[in-house]
Parts: sequence; structure tokens; C-alpha cells
Amino acid sequence: MIGAMATISGALAIAIRHHQAGRLQAAEQIYRQILQAEPNQADAIHLLGIAWQGNPTYRNDRDRSIPASCFERLARPSGVRLLSLQKHAGAEQSQEVAEWFPVLDLGSRLDETWGAFMDTAAVMMNLGVTGAKGRAQ
Repeated sequence: MIGAMATISGALAIAIRHHQAGRLQAAEQIYRQILQAEPNQADAIHLLGIAWQGNPTYRNDRDRSIPASCFERLARPSGVRLLSLQKHAGAEQSQEVAEWFPVLDLGSRLDETWGAFMDTAAVMMNLGVTGAKGRAQ
């Protein structure tokens, strides 16, 4: 697909437009294609932010929480680094999955000074892709 876009820089421009328009899956697909063609392409190496578990006392938590280990396939490609945005319940899973794939745990350092979601929002604005199942509660 990169060939169809002519150049890495052209592909990157298209990916960025998708990203800015909120079409994150399309952007991620192009970022990954760029990294397949040029694994050290600095502009395409984006961080993936993940949160995997909600409040376990929420009545439908089973419909929105998944084990952190499910993100292993995302962590394998070249140029991808997972950042944990997980706080409270489930945060211990960052350490549990560390033997299988690297996760930089930011959750314990987020939102302690400026209030709920302030740090998290700032981190999310600078991520390539952010994934979570369900909604924040």
C-alpha cells in the first residue's frame, strides 16, 4: 500500500490526516505499513496507550474489562510501545505481563496533582492510538 501512496512522507501525511479526523484504525494501519517498509521511521513510531479494566464492582464490568495479556499481539510489532494508562483495579497486570511484552506503566503517576483525567488527557493527546474497552466511569 505504501507504493500506492508514492512515498513514506506521502503515506505519513495521509495517516496524520486520518489521525486528526479521528479515524484511528485507518491511521494505525498506515503507520504500521510505514514501519514495515522503514522500521526506524521516527515520525511513524507511535505509542499505543491502553487501559483494560474498569471498576470491578460495576454491574457490567465483564462486558468492558479484558486481561492485559490480550494486548500481547499489539506489543510485538517493531516500532510499537505500549503505555499503561490503567489506574486502580487491574493496574497490577502491568507487572504480570512484563515477562511477555514491555508495558510502560504510567497509570500510577497520572492525575495525582492536577485532578481527574488531566494528566491522562495530556498523555492521550500525544499518543498515536489509544485503546480501551468500555467507557471511563
